[in-house]
This record gives sequence, structure tokens and C-alpha cells, in this order.
Amino acid sequence: MDCKGVVSHGNDPKRKLKQGQAHADLIRVIQELVQALPIPVKFKYVKGHQDKHVPYRLLTLEQQLNVDMDKLAKKTLKRAIRRKCFITSTLPLEKVRLTIQGNKVIRSPTDAIYDSRGRETARSFYCTVKKRSKSEEFFKPRRKKVRVKPADFDLIDFDSLDRAMTMWPQMFRVFYTKHITGCCQVNHFKNVVSKGAISAACPCCQHPDETTAHVLLCENPTRKKLYHESVTKLEAWLKRRETDPRLATMITSYLRGRSLRTMKSCTTGRESDRSRYYRLATHVDRLGWRNFTEGRIPCQFERIQCKHYHRIKSRKSSRKWAAELVDQIFKLTHLQWTYRNNFLKHRANDSAETVEEYESRMRRIEEFLEHTDPEDLLEEDRFLVEEYNLERLAAATSTKRIVYEESADSAIAAAKHARVRRTLDALDCTVDDELQMSFFSSPPGRPPGRGGRGGRKRRTQRNDLEAVFSE
Repeated sequence: MDCKGVVSHGNDPKRKLKQGQAHADLIRVIQELVQALPIPVKFKYVKGHQDKHVPYRLLTLEQQLNVDMDKLAKKTLKRAIRRKCFITSTLPLEKVRLTIQGNKVIRSPTDAIYDSRGRETARSFYCTVKKRSKSEEFFKPRRKKVRVKPADFDLIDFDSLDRAMTMWPQMFRVFYTKHITGCCQVNHFKNVVSKGAISAACPCCQHPDETTAHVLLCENPTRKKLYHESVTKLEAWLKRRETDPRLATMITSYLRGRSLRTMKSCTTGRESDRSRYYRLATHVDRLGWRNFTEGRIPCQFERIQCKHYHRIKSRKSSRKWAAELVDQIFKLTHLQWTYRNNFLKHRANDSAETVEEYESRMRRIEEFLEHTDPEDLLEEDRFLVEEYNLERLAAATSTKRIVYEESADSAIAAAKHARVRRTLDALDCTVDDELQMSFFSSPPGRPPGRGGRGGRKRRTQRNDLEAVFSE
């Protein structure tokens, strides 16, 4: 034999197989046959494919027999593929046989069960729209249609997606899961969770609804430039990996179209189902732009690349190529998401505001200006509403906006303090503890009693604020 693994198992037929043993069914049959024979058997390892380096006539008898068996096996396999005639997977002497959905398990049963259950869960998620409970109505946006039609589910190469996810760090896998479920912190999701308190608009291009699908299609000029640069890098990667030239052209043209082109329009050559490129384009268009950019590519990609590697006599793996393609495509989305977050969190300097902080502070200031009656404030604080407007504060520096907001909060607290004090005066209360409230207490170091409304210290607020804005 030219397989050391089979030789070791054959020479030790009572040894148990490990959980993920490849071709476990065949090895068990060999072990059963060896134990059933009345004579001892010793397997010997013979290095395979010796005829590629040494003339056949110079090989030993064992090596010549090994070469002959290889040729017969390849001839039989090719004939079976050509005629589509295969033997049954049921082998003799099998004590246990495990099948899942009609497919025989020949490796790890655990992995096979997880894979089968995972595919059913994915089919349920992508191909159905379930009725939601009242709690789900609040947390999850309504999905009006399925992401994958049931007839198209088997077109997706989930094996390549699985291999790509094994290459990703844990937190990157978490981001991918959040992205495809729509639960990452896009403004659409935040708008739903906050019941409309937070705007759903895109912070970069002001599109009215920033969904996860919008992340890759934002019209912000800088983000569009970044996207096209990323596609150019992907094109260079396809060239380094010796990708089928027609396949590389189709992929880059489709991505540069940014959902405005179909894959069929990116295909050159005859439009016939006999053309594998046309069939691939049909499968991509059936799945759609979003499935493609989220890594759910058709199986046809790997098959075409496999034939190309065979044609150019390359020893590279088409399966590895397909997994890396999924990784490269989804990184386009991740790069856009990273830029978007940097745009929101960027500070020009240590004292500057981020975009989120600016928008949040301006919303609070706008609410203060619109809903505060000057008569509700103390006389010395009414200038905050009468002399300032939203435009002036929006054009001011971050330090001035912070000082203004703190002054507004102080003015509201002082007015509330004065109202409580007037209530105590009207009730002729001499001891504060009798009518103590959770938000009112005597100042430290000040004896209980009826004092003034804030005294000399409160009257300096206007001067301090004017000094800040005059800088």
C-alpha cells in the first residue's frame, strides 16, 4: 500500500479510530477482514507514483504492482464518472452505518450532525418569513421578503463560507453575524430600538435609512473612492491567485457596478446554458447583490476555478481559493464599516467633539431652546433663550457649546430650586426636613432656614458665558 495511515490501521486492527478519521467506513472493513482471516497479515508500505521519476522496467515488483493498480483505479473512476455509474456506498461487514438526509457519514458524526442542523437553520432563516411575536415587533425590523428563494438555497457554497469563517478571528465572526442579521449599530437598527428617538439617516451621506445593505452603497464621495480602491486591490489579489481571467473580469465588473449591473451584463461570450460562465452569471443574479457581497456565492465559482487550475496544471487548491474569495469580498463591507465608525468617532484634537457627540449635544440644545419658556427661568438666566439661537451655537466651537449646555442645565436647576423655595415660603415652613424632597437639600455648611435664590454667585453666570463666547 502507498498510504501509511491505512498500513498502520491494517497492522493494528483492534485499534480504535479517532473521532474525525477520514474514510472510517473503509478502514473498519479492512480491520474486520484482517481479524476474520485465519492467518496473520502484515501490510507493507510502498511509495506511490514511482514511475514519474524512475522508468517502469527499473522498479521492483511491489512498485510495479502499485503503479499498475493506480492506473486501473484511475481508469475505472473515469469510466464511472463518464457513464455516471457508481457502486453503492453500502459496504460489507459494516456493523454501524450512519446516514443523514440520505448521505452516508464517513468522517466525524459530530461534524456531520452540526453541519446538517446548521444548514436547516440557515434554510429556515434565509428562505422563510416567520410571524413575529409582539416583543420581536419592537426589536426586529420587518423583513418583507425572503433573502434566498427556497429553490435557490442549494446554489450557495456554504462550505466555502464555513472555511472562510474558520480563518476569521472570533470578533470578526461576531461582526459578520450581526451584519447579516441586521443587528449591528447602523442607524436603522438604533432608530427601531429607540422608537424613533434616534434618526435613521446615514451619518456620511444623509440617506434617510441607513440599513446594513446601505453600508456598502453609501454615496459619500470619500467612501465611494475607498470602495473602488478596495475593488482594485481585490483585482490584484485575483491576479496573484491565478484566477480564471474571464472569472476575474466578471467579479470586478459586477462589484464596480455597485448593485446597478447584473452579472449577465458582465459576461462575455455566448448566452447559452451550455456555457459555464453564463450558468454562473445566472446563479449570481438569482441570488442577488446582497447575497454575493455577504459571502454567499454560488458553488459554480469553485468548479470553474478548479477546471482552470487543472488546465494550467497548477497544484493550487480551488477550495482554498473559494474560501479566500469569500473573505476578500466581505472585507469590502468591513472596510466601509470601519471608515464609517472612524468618521463618527474621530476627534480633531483632545478637546474636540466626535460627530456623535456633536449631534447628541445639538439635539439637547435644540430641545432646550424649543421647549423652554423664558418665564420659567430666573430673570438673570433668560438671556440663554432670548439671545442665543441654534445657528449661532452650531457654528461655535465645541468648548462654547459645552459651556452653554452646562449653563442651561444650571439655569433649569436654579429655577427648580427657586420654585421649591417659594413653595416652602408659602407654607411658612421653618424646618427643611419637614418637606424634604429627593432633589432638594440644604447646601453644605449652611444652617436650615429660608435663604435667598442663589445670591451673588448665580448672578455671575451671564458674565462668565459672555466671556467664553467673546474669546
